[in-house]
Order: sequence, then C-alpha cells, then structure tokens
Amino acid sequence: PFFSEGINMAFHDVAILDQCLARHKGDRHSALEAYSKIRGPESVALVEMSRSLYTPGQERSGALFWHRLELLAHKFFPSLFTAPTHALLQSPDMSPIQVRKRKRLEKLALV
Repeated sequence: PFFSEGINMAFHDVAILDQCLARHKGDRHSALEAYSKIRGPESVALVEMSRSLYTPGQERSGALFWHRLELLAHKFFPSLFTAPTHALLQSPDMSPIQVRKRKRLEKLALV
C-alpha cells in the first residue's frame, strides 16, 4: 500500500494473463500455472518491500529516514544510487524483483 502500485500491478497482471492465455490456447489450467510462475515472484517482491517500510504499531520514522537518505544519495551520487524505490517501481525498465535487489545493495553501501 505504500508504493501506490496496485493499479499498475493490475495492468501488468492483465497483460501477462492475456499472453499466457494466448500461449496456452484452450488450456486455462496451464495458462494460470504459467501466469503464477511469472507474476507470483513479482508480487511477493512488492509486498516484501512494502512491509519492510512499516510494521503495525510501530513508528514510521525509520522508513522516513531511509527514504530521505535514498533521496540524498541519488541527488549527490546519481551514478551510484538509483532513484527512490517508489520512482523505480513506476518505471517500466525494472521489475519489482530487480528494484528489491538493487535497493538491498544500495542499502548495504549506505550502511
């Protein structure tokens, strides 16, 4: 919920489901299995990133700290640090899995 990616994920889901149904003509079971293999990991990555920002009952200051640090790192070292997570997730160039991997590496570099 923190990345406002619900509708974007839904559009991607529809596109991938359409491709899977076309590829597995008449075999909905196989089409849905293919769809799950493609989209499942992407959905898990997005949920994990979102959950890492907020734990119910806890203050959000830690998430805000990392967000500001992300902004500053990208501003002053754009060749080393990518745009903030929410911006990368809106880009068609990176999947949620790729964003999660990149941001983990950047966080390690900042620590």
